[in-house]
Amino acid sequence: MSARIINRLIGGSIKSGILEIVHADGSQVCFGQSAPGWPEVRIRLTDDKVAKDIILSPRLGGAEAFMDGRLVIERGDVMELIQLIRGNSRWERSARPDKTRPLRAAVKTAASSLRQINRQRSSRANVA
Repeated sequence: MSARIINRLIGGSIKSGILEIVHADGSQVCFGQSAPGWPEVRIRLTDDKVAKDIILSPRLGGAEAFMDGRLVIERGDVMELIQLIRGNSRWERSARPDKTRPLRAAVKTAASSLRQINRQRSSRANVA
């Protein structure tokens, strides 16, 4: 059951690059299509609990499973897996990390400066 849910979650999100998943029961699925500059990654989920952990908490569940050796990367590496997932995320696609918006940068700088002002009342509270 968890394998089907994982397949649905991931299946709709991976468009560029290839992600192959080998589930604990031996079934294999492949998502995405080969594209220049995109990684091709193959992972193996060693038990059914890995899929459940990823469903409940995608970042933490996947990271803990990888650290425990229950999510094994058979082709590629962990950075390519992250690049593949983040690059296909709709939130990441709409972001423009290479271009900082000048107004947003100015507002962030001003807000940061205001937060750093240490007034006398704040100083007394910090000391106490």
